[in-house]
Amino acid sequence: SCNDGDDVCKWMAENGGHVEKVEHSCNNKRRACQEMAYEGGTVGDVVFSCNDASRACEELAMFEGHVEKLEHSCNNADDACQRMAYEGGAIGDVVSSCNDSDAACIGMASDGGKVEKVERSCNNGGEAGCAEIAIEGGEVGKLDHSCNGDEACFDMAIDGGRVGDVVSSCNGEAACAELAIEGGEVGKLEHSCNDGEEACVGIAADKGHVGKLEHSCNDGDDVCKWMAENGGHVEKVEHSCNNKRRACQEMAYEGGTVGDVVFSCNDASRACEELAMFEGHVEKLEHSCNNADDACQRMAYEGGAIGDVVSSCNDSDAACIGMASDGGKVEKVERSCNNGGEAGCAEIAIEGGEVGSVVSSCNNGEFACFEMAKGEGVVKRLEHSCND
Repeated sequence: SCNDGDDVCKWMAENGGHVEKVEHSCNNKRRACQEMAYEGGTVGDVVFSCNDASRACEELAMFEGHVEKLEHSCNNADDACQRMAYEGGAIGDVVSSCNDSDAACIGMASDGGKVEKVERSCNNGGEAGCAEIAIEGGEVGKLDHSCNGDEACFDMAIDGGRVGDVVSSCNGEAACAELAIEGGEVGKLEHSCNDGEEACVGIAADKGHVGKLEHSCNDGDDVCKWMAENGGHVEKVEHSCNNKRRACQEMAYEGGTVGDVVFSCNDASRACEELAMFEGHVEKLEHSCNNADDACQRMAYEGGAIGDVVSSCNDSDAACIGMASDGGKVEKVERSCNNGGEAGCAEIAIEGGEVGSVVSSCNNGEFACFEMAKGEGVVKRLEHSCND
């Protein structure tokens, strides 16, 4: 029913009205389901409906309107799901919907709108298909196998918008650049934001916040550069940011902060160069930044700070030269910077840089600790280090 007409299902349920279910209906014409649940109106499940129509589900739930579920709907048309939950509107699960549509899900939850879950949706949406998916206080509970494509999740949570867990989603070049920005928040990344250059550049920017990265942001050059910048924060990075050159360069930048970095930033040349820079801070490195040339040079640079470096920066030629440089500070280096070839820890504290203690580190290399503290650099303690 209700097919083949412009604006055919607009204001379908309004002012407290209710429609129990919409199935194989409201298809084929532009704006078919625009503002379907309006001003407190409610609609149950929408199944195999609102397809093949440009702007079909724009502002679907608006002004406290509510749609229970979308399934196999709002596909195959440009701008299909933009601002879908808008101005306090709410939508439950969005499943296998909003696919194959250019710019399909931009601003999906906007101005206080809320979407519970997006699953197998918003794919193949062209460039920036899920940009600003949660904006101006909008909220998306979870993304699952959704929003894949180049730049797909650019500026995803912005201006107070919030996205919960992101699972197996947002893969592609620059897919997660500036993911949480301007006070936006993303809960967790899991198996997401992989397989593209600069995929996670600026992932938490301008006071944006990202929870934990797990098996994410791998396999791209410069993939985690400027990850936390300008007051942005990332809680933890685990099994992420591996395998390509400069993967974690300048990760905490201009006052950005990153918590523990574990089993990450490995197998990538210059992976952790200038890791914390311009007052950026990384809480701890563990089993990270290993197995690549020049991995940890100038790691704390220009006022950047790093806590403990444990079992990291090993098996890398010239790995730790200038680790704390130009006012940078590293609290402790333990079981790290070993097997670093000739002069692996040379000038580890230089130009006012400071390293608190070096324990069981900087071993197994000729001239390993040559000019270790230089140019007003300070190393406070050496223990079981600079041997062999």
